[in-house]
Amino acid sequence: TVSFIVGPDGIVHNAKVESFSQEAFAAPALEAIRQWKFDPGSKGGKVVNTRMTVPIVFSPSADNGPGTWF
Repeated sequence: TVSFIVGPDGIVHNAKVESFSQEAFAAPALEAIRQWKFDPGSKGGKVVNTRMTVPIVFSPSADNGPGTWF
């Protein structure tokens, strides 16, 4: 699970891993989240920072061969 802030620019800021099933997944989860872009949140008609928490699930990919994760 990764928490982060979506800034008024729609870019992920301050991403951090909150929990993981295996430590090896922490860095790839952060790397993936940091590439995401969002429409910024708004409140009262103004663009604001928005805190989000997202579970990241890694699964083996049969298409890419054994040991490949996506």
